[in-house]
Amino acid sequence: TSTGDAYMTRLGYNFDSRYLVNFTLRRDGFSAFGENNKRAYFPSASAAWVVSEENFFDSNFVNFLKLRLTYGENGNRNIGRFSALSRLVSGNFLNTDPNGQVIQVSTFNNATLENNDLRWERTRAFNVGLDFSLLDGRIEGAIEGYSGITDDLIVTRQLPNVTGFTDVITNLGEVQNSGFEFQVATQNYNRENFQWTTNFNFSLNRNKINRLYGDLDENGEELDDLNPSDPRFIGEATDIIWGREAVGIWQLGQEAEAAAFGQEPGDFIVRDVNGDGVLDVEDNVFQGYRTPRFRWGMSNSFTFLKNIDFSFEMYSNWGQKRLFNEARNKNGFIDRTNSIKTPYWTPENPRNDYSRLFSADGPSTFNVYRDASFIRLSNVTLAYRIPTKLLEKISVQNARLYVNARNLAVWAKDWDFYDPEPVSIEGRFRNDNGDFQNNGSQPTVRFFTVGLDITL
Repeated sequence: TSTGDAYMTRLGYNFDSRYLVNFTLRRDGFSAFGENNKRAYFPSASAAWVVSEENFFDSNFVNFLKLRLTYGENGNRNIGRFSALSRLVSGNFLNTDPNGQVIQVSTFNNATLENNDLRWERTRAFNVGLDFSLLDGRIEGAIEGYSGITDDLIVTRQLPNVTGFTDVITNLGEVQNSGFEFQVATQNYNRENFQWTTNFNFSLNRNKINRLYGDLDENGEELDDLNPSDPRFIGEATDIIWGREAVGIWQLGQEAEAAAFGQEPGDFIVRDVNGDGVLDVEDNVFQGYRTPRFRWGMSNSFTFLKNIDFSFEMYSNWGQKRLFNEARNKNGFIDRTNSIKTPYWTPENPRNDYSRLFSADGPSTFNVYRDASFIRLSNVTLAYRIPTKLLEKISVQNARLYVNARNLAVWAKDWDFYDPEPVSIEGRFRNDNGDFQNNGSQPTVRFFTVGLDITL
């Protein structure tokens, strides 16, 4: 079992609905942390100034304007109940007694390394925001900017075998997050027989690693190149794609160049960055990001003739890349098992984006990535609200007949294999180490619904 507790105190002040201040202090405890750090304090403070309530503020265009500032700290306790403890496991091994007879000996051994200093992962964040309302409420929205630092990250760190343990759960590193968010709601048209409203939001987030392992060089600077094949570098984002890059397909006439890397026409060309004729960690390059560089969403709602409603929603994730090893056509049983049909290179069809069937890796492990940016029409609804006068005759308060379609369409910039957005049931691909794992490509279900909502 595990136990947790929390105490919180809050102090707030409001002066004339113009100046608002709040202070909060939490004290949280969790039994799974180290003996020396079971509990931690997390303060926060916020202040707001309603500029539109000031006597000097006089505008027919801006009806409401509020500036907000927030600072806060919170903790992450997402660890196992025994993460800080040294656990014993039972086992058996064979030995011999003084007479040379083989006997079995039962043992108890330490399976994990104790860490009495394991503590809360802590995030310190600062936020500035501006809320506004324009033209008598026809335009309302908010602009947000934030920056936060998460340190004492709870990670599993590998240990040298000489210690007797393979790893230990500890606190390491520091990651910085900053971003921008914008949202706006507009009443575009408002008449008796026709209304139209729009909601739009936009966001982006950037992060970088400030500290990682905590190892310092002779000048006291943190080392950022402890492992050349490790994509986590100081000053870089946590989601960068780092590895050997596929840059096209060997074509006819390039047999000699391909053979130097153990390949042939129809196989992927792996970029030899330093030109030494050897593909290794020295040829790893930055290839993009795994998560979107920005996101946006939009919804529009229409009302016709008072009783007919129509709405649609769409959103976009843009700038991310995903593994696309389907382009390698490397399935070893293409000739005897069913598989997804993909294009492939042949001498008669010398394409540059899909390899030949049964293509070869050559002397180096690599992955193929493709831009997975997309725009999705996620929801479309058409509804008819039955007039109240008709419903009164059958003692019904409200009734609404509707038709709805979800995941109606998606447009992708470069992705042409199933859905560009990862889903829960996943396919398989080789990761950066050459091992198979899931990639999330599969057909996405499109739903159509017809319904009737009734309030009695």
